[in-house]
Amino acid sequence: MSPTNYDFFMEIVDVRVTPLRLGLEQIKETEAYKHRPHPWGWNSCLVEVETDEGLTGIGEACAGGKMGDATIGVKAFIEKGYRSVLLGEDPTNYRHLWQKMHNYSWYTETGVGMSALSGVDMALVDLTGKILGIPACKVLG
Repeated sequence: MSPTNYDFFMEIVDVRVTPLRLGLEQIKETEAYKHRPHPWGWNSCLVEVETDEGLTGIGEACAGGKMGDATIGVKAFIEKGYRSVLLGEDPTNYRHLWQKMHNYSWYTETGVGMSALSGVDMALVDLTGKILGIPACKVLG
């Protein structure tokens, strides 16, 4: 479902990335830790895609590894690369945008590039759901 034939058009005006770190003590309290312990904690990036109408879609780009290199890489990939592909675009056309981001650079095929792409994709699907007034799972079918 990619609603590109609707009578409205919103455009993406900003893409923000916030590195997050969940420390080892916090992770030990989670059910997931029992199945896959991480000796250094878990790192990810909060991805926000904002429209000119003030709606914001939220996604997560898992960065893995120790805080630093991976989160810096994901943040840079999105803010210095994918942002230029997304600004001015219709967020409900998320499948087309996924392809544009995927074709942006051969670095997309790396772990950091694909992690960045998945975080932005999640935010676009979330945003599309908010625009249509339906849950993201319904957007995906």
